[in-house]
Amino acid sequence: MTLKRLMFPAFVAVSVLAASAAHAATATDNLTIQMTITAACSVTGGTLDFGTAQAGTLAANRDAQTNISVTCTSGSPYSVGLGAGQNGGGAGINGRAMKRGTNADTIAYQLYRDTGRAAVWGEDVTPTTGNTFNQSGAGTAQSIPVYGRVPTGTAITAAGIYTDTVTITLTY
Repeated sequence: MTLKRLMFPAFVAVSVLAASAAHAATATDNLTIQMTITAACSVTGGTLDFGTAQAGTLAANRDAQTNISVTCTSGSPYSVGLGAGQNGGGAGINGRAMKRGTNADTIAYQLYRDTGRAAVWGEDVTPTTGNTFNQSGAGTAQSIPVYGRVPTGTAITAAGIYTDTVTITLTY
């Protein structure tokens, strides 16, 4: 066999491979992967119990405390407002009152955001008003204290159980 005969098949094979490689092409792009997570929050109220007192005029403030539990997505800002209650005297948060059953007997009280009971807790959840509790979620339950007071000098004339229901507004 001559060298020419041996070289020809090798030349053909190399030519075919080169032609194939010359015609192969690629294109690339990116695939974007995403997921949108919206904030989620929940709120749980408690009971603020001023205890038991005898009818008459209170000689000292009756203070009580409870907690509201708020769970919000981590980093999500939220505001908590407390309404005027079912028995308010028409003066909004300054007219909060507990009522004895269906009678007209009431006991005035107030809700505060601080232990010194100076910052009245309001219902307007606009953060600029300053009468709400503003925080960011931690992804777990956060305990928020609520301080209440029935002021000295309150006259209680009728025995019974006095109650009120206050709406908790959680805005996030």
